[in-house]
Amino acid sequence: MKRISTILSLFSAIALLAMPGATRAQTITLNSVSATHFCAGDPLSVTFTATGTWGHNNAFTLELSDTSGSFSISFSNIGSVADTAPGTFTSASTIPSSASASTHYRIRVIGAYPYIASNDNGSDLTINALPPTLGINFPFAMSGTPLEIKLATGFLDSIEMADSVFWNFGIDAAPATVAGTLGTASNETIIYATGGMKTIEVRIQNSAGCFVTSTKSANVLDCDPTIPKDAIVIASSQEIGFGSSTIWVNPGVTVTLGGGSNTIFAETGATVVNGGGGSELIYLKPGAAYMGGGGGGNTIIYAAGASVQGGGGIECPSLQFDYTDAPPNAVMAAFEGVAPAASLEIIELYPNPTNGIVTLQNLPMGANVMVMNVLGETVQTETERGDANLTLDLSGVAAGTYYIRIASNNGVMTKKIVKE
Repeated sequence: MKRISTILSLFSAIALLAMPGATRAQTITLNSVSATHFCAGDPLSVTFTATGTWGHNNAFTLELSDTSGSFSISFSNIGSVADTAPGTFTSASTIPSSASASTHYRIRVIGAYPYIASNDNGSDLTINALPPTLGINFPFAMSGTPLEIKLATGFLDSIEMADSVFWNFGIDAAPATVAGTLGTASNETIIYATGGMKTIEVRIQNSAGCFVTSTKSANVLDCDPTIPKDAIVIASSQEIGFGSSTIWVNPGVTVTLGGGSNTIFAETGATVVNGGGGSELIYLKPGAAYMGGGGGGNTIIYAAGASVQGGGGIECPSLQFDYTDAPPNAVMAAFEGVAPAASLEIIELYPNPTNGIVTLQNLPMGANVMVMNVLGETVQTETERGDANLTLDLSGVAAGTYYIRIASNNGVMTKKIVKE
């Protein structure tokens, strides 16, 4: 009987040795850390080796100690690798951007199933804090005039005034770049040569070489604004509701604004009425008028000879519109500075409105004919016409308003046509 018991014990021991957990105890050994000095927010890479078999859904997690090197309560989990098999792993992570400065940080790796922690990396790591992130005050600006750019410094006692500052205002600015310290270069005065969307970048760097970057974009206005090709031509008096479109108002037309953030180009003789709160940008040529009732935060740029009732606005005495990219308009030829020649006045177009077929008669030799929609998009072209008559088939385009532009050595003429 004793012999049988001994044999059973032997078999039990063999079976126990065959079990996975008995011969494959789990261990984690940290091999290397990518550097010894970091800035908060820097990338960090750790290699480690795990042995044994790990449970379902196991993850190896990278832990960063507190500022004293302790993992007792204030550590941070900063990266993980999900795996259940043994091997050597690399965990790529990032130092938290909020990490406080210390020269005593440590790194370790833990397994989840079962919970096992490696030893730490064995030596202190230095993490330097980032300088404060400061905003940029980019005020309303006109090209050609001095513009003061400021850092939104907040509480000055929390800022190291000796930290370095690097400004990049863009190649259109004078000066384009400035370098200094927070104490000497937190306010800068620049001038932009032209209008348009501008982006300012500022980098603040502390004595440890750690830096943060902030950007701010704003539209710099000028006295030669460009009417874009997607401008909406307004040829009859109406109300403009909420929106953020570009509106081109023809002479003699009144538009009432409903409170959007549109950009308005008002020609001579046009009237713009502020019918509600909004933040419209309004350009007024000589002879255009703005009626300022209804409140709102509208910005008005006006030429000499324009009317601004209700006060406010910025005068650009020589305000002119740039029509280079403008969509076709019934008065475009005059805007282009090319008066229709007498030989173009005899051109006839019919029927108008049309169901699709349009006839042009008395075209000059070599004329180019272009059909465009109200967005300035070309829908049909006939080049270097040798015939005096031309038939256009517009049956394939949607119903709406179109402009037929005839250009020749004699000048340019634009004719409006309605497709029903």
